[in-house]
Amino acid sequence: MDEKVIKIINESRWADGQIVRNRLEEITFNPMQCQEEFVLRLVRENATTVFGREHGFGQIRSLNEGRPADTRTEAQKAAILFLLKDLKKDYPNAKVVGHRDFPNVKKECPCLDVASDPDYRQLNLD
Repeated sequence: MDEKVIKIINESRWADGQIVRNRLEEITFNPMQCQEEFVLRLVRENATTVFGREHGFGQIRSLNEGRPADTRTEAQKAAILFLLKDLKKDYPNAKVVGHRDFPNVKKECPCLDVASDPDYRQLNLD
């Protein structure tokens, strides 16, 4: 390869400022991680588009082998549990279920199995 071309490659930078040669080596040695980073970057960049909002791009935190992932923060989990405990006081006979647990619903999101989660299971035992 021409020395001039080698110099251009070694000094070139991607839009994010990373040196091209370093990025190419990273892609070569860890292609799966690079693909995941790329896809997640595309998802983040398009989360506010109409399509991104309609398809919940803002909730995607990992590819997780194509399966839905629980993206709730610890604070959100605590708030939901607090609210459910409070509601159980007013509706003691109510059974707590996830929206995926209703008949004819074909969803895994939000990846919460109420029956196997000890905090939620306890709500149905009280």
